Amino acid sequence: IVPAVLIMEALITFDDFHRIRVLEHPKYRESEILKQECGQFIGKLENFSQSTSSVVDVVASRAKQIEAEKLKAIGKRIQVESQPEIRRRKQREVQALVSEKQAELDRYIFEYESLVKVELDQKVLIDKLSNNEV
Repeated sequence: IVPAVLIMEALITFDDFHRIRVLEHPKYRESEILKQECGQFIGKLENFSQSTSSVVDVVASRAKQIEAEKLKAIGKRIQVESQPEIRRRKQREVQALVSEKQAELDRYIFEYESLVKVELDQKVLIDKLSNNEV
């Protein structure tokens, strides 16, 4: 139940199409204009939201690419920084191999000289034995 005071204050009108209106015609028209402007504003906000969403997606994609490139660069830097140590280790390995082969060569030379001396001693012994029998 509506109090009698409010009924008295409410203005009931009819529009051009004979529909009942609670608002006066100018206020109704202003509210319709405001409704259209709000619809346009909402459309613009949706467009703006879509644009910003696509920009955020592009920025996020670029950020991932940048992060990947940064990790590659860090890996390359570590490789470059470790190259001198790798070279020194390889050089030590090669030097150890050269020393090992040199020691092996020295053993072979000593063995050869020893065999040559044994051969010479045997020839001398053969010559002595040949001379005594003849």
